Amino acid sequence: MFSRLHRGATLAAVFLTGSLIAVVPAAAVSGGTVTNYGFAAKISMDGRACSGALVEPTLVLTAASCFPENPQGGVPAKATTVIVGRPDLTTTTGTVAKVTQLYVRTDRDVALARIDTIATGTTPLPLAAASGVPGSAETVNLIGWGRTGDEWVPDKVRRAQFTTTASTATTLSLTSAEGADACKGDAGAPIMRTDSAGNLSIAAVSSTSWQHGCLAETETRQGTTGARVDDLSAWIRGQAIVGTAKAVGHGVTLSWTPLAASDDATYSIYASSAGPATNSATQLIGTTKATTFLHSATARKTWSYLVVASTGAASPQFTATTGARSPTDFTGDGKGDIATFVRGTDGDVYVAASDGSKFVGNSVLWHDRFSIGAEIPLSGDFNGDGKADVATFSRGSSADVYVALSDGTKFTGNGTLWDDFFAANSE
Repeated sequence: MFSRLHRGATLAAVFLTGSLIAVVPAAAVSGGTVTNYGFAAKISMDGRACSGALVEPTLVLTAASCFPENPQGGVPAKATTVIVGRPDLTTTTGTVAKVTQLYVRTDRDVALARIDTIATGTTPLPLAAASGVPGSAETVNLIGWGRTGDEWVPDKVRRAQFTTTASTATTLSLTSAEGADACKGDAGAPIMRTDSAGNLSIAAVSSTSWQHGCLAETETRQGTTGARVDDLSAWIRGQAIVGTAKAVGHGVTLSWTPLAASDDATYSIYASSAGPATNSATQLIGTTKATTFLHSATARKTWSYLVVASTGAASPQFTATTGARSPTDFTGDGKGDIATFVRGTDGDVYVAASDGSKFVGNSVLWHDRFSIGAEIPLSGDFNGDGKADVATFSRGSSADVYVALSDGTKFTGNGTLWDDFFAANSE
């Protein structure tokens, strides 16, 4: 249909990365109407602008041609800002975030931009709605922030209707009965289809155009091409979860980026201290619907972690190295706590947990009869699970040693005999 310029070339006729020209605005696509889709993302970098769509709470789908300095992805070469949840830029709704990482396809003009802030309050475009490449003469809509027929830098996102004319394995060709074309600034704009129930799905992102009808363009030829994304759901989900691990003592706090709320995902956490973690039952340490997890780990080891969502999305490996365990970390979070043993015949044991700056709340009863009379208590992580337990020495001629293990919230059981003759009499 028309030639394709190199990604770093001047945008004379093909690529749609827009310049942010400072002029007095008049009133995205050369035609089109104002719309209010919150998932529509405005991307700005170094005097350029692009469009995109929020597809996960921390991922924006756009065109790789928006980032000619990053053909292999990685940290953006130029500082890049994304606005989502704000279809009218004169308002203050939505999220303003910085792009921290780019994931670029090598087979088509598609990229994912990771943002540093979770876009709360904005519903991502559901990937599950995608249903294959549109057929010939199907109606689709392009939603973008680009130049219009009479406005250089619009402050409202716009929608224009197109008809599909052809497709390849990676592209989708479009034309408009209204004479509209994608304009500069529409690169990466989602090209949407709507099913009979009104559900949206994303078929492609805007890539190239003749820019017919765009302000200051005189081209008489017409046509827009999109880069297909309908077959990229697995790839997109594969970038969705990124985890971090922070070790405090021998406790490791794990956190990761969430999937869209509509996924209703449950996350399985796997851990290994002997190489990369795998999603095997022997390495499963817990499941949760939250995006944080506390691992009470063995001290002085490097742990590798893997988070796998029930949707199939999985994180890359991430690691943490645990320090020495605390003999009084009863909760297993890496911070030393305090316990008090009520002497005499009561035998109550109370614990006040540390939050790193103070011992919180009132002491909580962790055991109702342990280390009574003249018995001597001792704390330590006796079973090596990362949580400090308690032992009591009965003294005298019996010299029994009993242990009550911590489960992170209490000392369990009535005490188990661990030795029947140790520290006898006055030892």
